[in-house]
Amino acid sequence: MGGRYRLLERLGAGGMGTVWRARDEVVDRDVAVKEPRVPEHFSAAELRTAHQRMRREARAAARIDHPPWSPCTTSSWRTTGRGS
Repeated sequence: MGGRYRLLERLGAGGMGTVWRARDEVVDRDVAVKEPRVPEHFSAAELRTAHQRMRREARAAARIDHPPWSPCTTSSWRTTGRGS
């Protein structure tokens, strides 16, 4: 995934996406990767709103500082050829 993450196992899925156990090949450690789910019928405006929500979620996750949690270190957004 993006040349950095190797997806190993699906941990869960819901209305907003799928969470995977993955291997960060750059730093050689296990991580969780969230694969967002965006409906195909979303308009360009709805895609922008979804992107903003995902960025807020990533920023909130990056602020978590608790011993059993691994830090959120990267976030990316990729469209599938639809409006940006």
